[in-house]
Amino acid sequence: MKPSRKIAFCSIPFVLALLLLSCSKDNLVYLDETAPLKDKSSVFPLYLSNEWAYVDSFQYGLYWKTKLLVRSVSGFTQEGNTTWWGMSPWGEYSVDNQGVHVRAVGFSPTLMYAFPKSTTDTVVYLGKTQYSLTVDTVRAYYLDHALTVPAGTFDSVVVFTAKGFIGVTTREYFRPRLGLLAYDVYSDSVRYLSGRLVYLRLVP
Repeated sequence: MKPSRKIAFCSIPFVLALLLLSCSKDNLVYLDETAPLKDKSSVFPLYLSNEWAYVDSFQYGLYWKTKLLVRSVSGFTQEGNTTWWGMSPWGEYSVDNQGVHVRAVGFSPTLMYAFPKSTTDTVVYLGKTQYSLTVDTVRAYYLDHALTVPAGTFDSVVVFTAKGFIGVTTREYFRPRLGLLAYDVYSDSVRYLSGRLVYLRLVP
């Protein structure tokens, strides 16, 4: 699958548009979809120097503030049989048979991404999405259509939705083998934070 580069310049500031123009095709990763997932860790490529960049938008009063947010795998620690990968700036991640776990400084590990077994399956579990303020009930299922972000158009996308008790809902769009493609945060059904993948660099 070779994702097409469909960039909506009207939705981002001029400076970021120039940045997108400067990103070459080599920044995008094309995958052999016929290759099987060798192990559970294949769902999230956690390796040193892997990098994801997002157009990150936050509603500030009547206006939206937009910036480029870059996430990267910056290091790792080995604790018994578990490898925790440092994800700058968002805590540490590990992968086991349950899915992808996250922990932040001062907090216990929490299940973040538990993947449905098939495209028609729905998983409901107690966990946390990236911008959840608390541990909530998370619902995960496959989209029935492709998702388009500035980095391209992707199929086989899993949606993770968490509804908090204080009226905050987070929704993340995750592509196995690639990582997080997009995210939205709502307060009382009004979106105030969103992010869309601009480019990714993965270690071969």
